[in-house]
Amino acid sequence: MSQDQRLEQKINECKEQFKRLSTIIERLKKDHDYETQSEEKIRIEALFKERERKRQTVEQQWQSLEAEQAQQQLPRLEQEARQLERNKAFKEALEAWWEIRRLEPSNPQIADEIGRLEARLQHSQQLTEYIKRLTRRLAEIKPIYPTVITHLRRMVEKGGQDEALVGIVDDFLEGHLPADDFMTTWQTLTTASTKEEPDYRALADRLKRGEIVLFLGSDIPRLLHGQAHMEALVPELAQRVNYQGYADSLSMIAEYYQMKPEYGRSSLVRHLKTLVGIPVPDVSLYRLLARIEQPLVLISANYDLSLEHELRQAGRKYALIASIIMPSPPDCELGSVVVHYSDREAPEFLRLEEELSGLKLIDDGYVLIYKIRGYCNTVHEPMAYQHNILTLAEENYFTFARHMDRLIPSYVVKQFAARGLFFLGYSPRHWEDRLLVNGILDKRRHQQYEPAHVITKDTDPFVRAYWDSRGVHRYGLELTEFVRGLEEYLQ
Repeated sequence: MSQDQRLEQKINECKEQFKRLSTIIERLKKDHDYETQSEEKIRIEALFKERERKRQTVEQQWQSLEAEQAQQQLPRLEQEARQLERNKAFKEALEAWWEIRRLEPSNPQIADEIGRLEARLQHSQQLTEYIKRLTRRLAEIKPIYPTVITHLRRMVEKGGQDEALVGIVDDFLEGHLPADDFMTTWQTLTTASTKEEPDYRALADRLKRGEIVLFLGSDIPRLLHGQAHMEALVPELAQRVNYQGYADSLSMIAEYYQMKPEYGRSSLVRHLKTLVGIPVPDVSLYRLLARIEQPLVLISANYDLSLEHELRQAGRKYALIASIIMPSPPDCELGSVVVHYSDREAPEFLRLEEELSGLKLIDDGYVLIYKIRGYCNTVHEPMAYQHNILTLAEENYFTFARHMDRLIPSYVVKQFAARGLFFLGYSPRHWEDRLLVNGILDKRRHQQYEPAHVITKDTDPFVRAYWDSRGVHRYGLELTEFVRGLEEYLQ
């Protein structure tokens, strides 16, 4: 029997006992009123007082148990309410908050949440109605109709509202603004509109609750601190194999290593470990994430352990997950998983999905870091399976493309549920980088997930078109701006 069931049983027992005592007390009252003998009246009165004391004790126990039950239900109800809101089920979310209010009537923050959600429900209903009415008048505003509808839907998703744009939509629908004037005004306002920024307070709160998955790209040190850590790998690796004038991708120079018998994958991994084994110090975003107490779910496209270094410095536990990309039968199979705990010396090798699914990393307080490209341990510390987990050469990326379902662990995919997704410090300019993004987005698309977002100031038409085609909402911000905005609320 669960704790909730035991509590419910005790509450029901108290209710029954209270009911029985109330029945007895009512009967004693009647007996006392009808009794004519003074001695008998005194005896009945004493019994009445005794039963009344017992009833009060039972009532106090009952109230105490219900208070305990409420305290146990509150986290579940709050989680349910926030999940319903993320699913845009605002009415159901409000009902959940009203139930929380009933259990905890004195908490002023609950009233604030109810007021905020009532306003958002009204806002959502208004915009949804505008979308319906605009669709009925599609022919009049056909050139800008898709843009208008997309913009309004984004307002519904985010909960924000551009008063000027909503105002001209209302004017058009009410007949106060002709279609041509509406289209001209809309384009003028959207062109001149200020830079869109996320709601940093709300985003910080979600991060603190572990409700956001961050995809951390290899550009983070460069974008934040001008340290071209990953970019420097290509010429360094080329130099070590005397490839003069090389100016192509990391995967191609890695493939060159593997094709040349005098070097091979062992030299590639050894040289890579030498180059990335020392963490990049003082990356502000990593320090910020390390201060968050709630265990996070992170996807890292970096080979180095700079993020992990900051977590160690902050005393945070983490677990690295990486898939076997280069099998070495019979023991090391494609898609098997290596789990490396920060508080354990040796990594754990898991062959079966069931073994990984049984882990409770978040519940046990570990920050979960899925190293989608694998990772290099420090220069001095050897690691089993190091060759097998690194997605480096073109051959590895081709394997990833063919066996994506096996190589992105289902355990990691499960963590996407009820969590948003932000891409930080990541560019899809190279096909290898797009492949990893596609893999993650395709996995999220199997269920009803909230929209993904990217922080990027990149104005390259291809990059913008790529994110838009994948349904990823772009915030046109420098990563430094984004980190500063979050930092205010994550101190």
